[in-house]
Amino acid sequence: MTITANAVCLEGQIERITFRNEENHFLIAKFRVPETAGLVTVLGYIPEPRAGETLRLTGQWSAHPRYGQQFKVERFEVLLPSELEEIRRYLGSGLIKGIGPKITDRLIARFKEQTLAVIESAPERLSEVAGIGPEKAARIGQAWCEHHALRALMAFLQAHDIKPLYGAKLYKAFGGEALEILRNDPYRVAREIPRAGFYIADAVVRKSGRPVDETERAQACLRHLLEESGEQGHTYLPKAELEARCAEVFELDYRAVGAALERLTADGQIHYDPAAPDGPVYMAPLHQAESEIARRLKILLTIAARPAAAGMDLIAATVVRRLAIRLSELQMTILQSVLRQRAVIITGGPGTGKTTLIRAIAAVFEAIGTSYLLAAPTGRPCTSCSAFIRPRVISSAVRTTPWMPMR
Repeated sequence: MTITANAVCLEGQIERITFRNEENHFLIAKFRVPETAGLVTVLGYIPEPRAGETLRLTGQWSAHPRYGQQFKVERFEVLLPSELEEIRRYLGSGLIKGIGPKITDRLIARFKEQTLAVIESAPERLSEVAGIGPEKAARIGQAWCEHHALRALMAFLQAHDIKPLYGAKLYKAFGGEALEILRNDPYRVAREIPRAGFYIADAVVRKSGRPVDETERAQACLRHLLEESGEQGHTYLPKAELEARCAEVFELDYRAVGAALERLTADGQIHYDPAAPDGPVYMAPLHQAESEIARRLKILLTIAARPAAAGMDLIAATVVRRLAIRLSELQMTILQSVLRQRAVIITGGPGTGKTTLIRAIAAVFEAIGTSYLLAAPTGRPCTSCSAFIRPRVISSAVRTTPWMPMR
């Protein structure tokens, strides 16, 4: 991340860990700075912290109304010990799987101040120590790499001005390969981690100083914008809007966007029909889902309409009695028309009366003895309906009314 102008550097040891979130690696700890009275409260994203570790922290001071002065970490660096006794404490703490106090003593006796360098760079040499065979040496080397992989990833993200909280997400998705993927195939992150993945990959590519494949970048950008739009409830975006967003927000050339659109369409990742009004661009699964829904609705609409199940007077009386509201003449006409249909789509923005209409339909069904089933495909039950009716789950063989979504 970008270091602020008033950043301060602290160097010292973690005294004790007060709080640690293992999911995103957020840490609150007491930090001992040499020649400073008392302990410093530090907070930030530091993976796999160990009491006694020496760190160089860069950040800034802040004052908390309850907890007092705190140091917010913007960047950290692990300082490996160089003195023999410090190395002994570091390895003897059980930090690296396979190295306990006895093995630590043998390693230091053999490699002296170069012990950590040997573990990191030439783990095969560990077999020179009694009690460590080639297989165990390899396991120790692997454990060292795994322990430091996340920290190396975090350091890489910091150098590219990427929020450290993304480190946990990347490590969870790719494990020890995360750093290699970011360096060699960053847009794989955009493909496999929705939303955040594009920003991470784009920051890495643009700050790496290497030539950028604009078509590849445009492909990742298009997928990102369509996924983002889908999370907001849209099944597609018009081509012109997509092109405008790519140009204005991400500074992508229209030609690169056009080439990316063609490639993604050919690969089957998106659906684009230039002949359709507005030139809608879909993520392929959403287009498939929308097409299937339309196909099934079309089949339902081929069934002949049935006679009105209730007259205007019964509808009006039922709604007033059950809902304590009086519908307008237009609302009454719409409700009577709805009750005749085999399939109805109720749509509209917030506050336009969708729930009221559904409640009225359910009330009239209850009054005329027609069975019905309420469902909440969004995962949010309709409490306003359940407050006055008891939905009955019935088999499709005896259901006399079409399924109607709550929202």
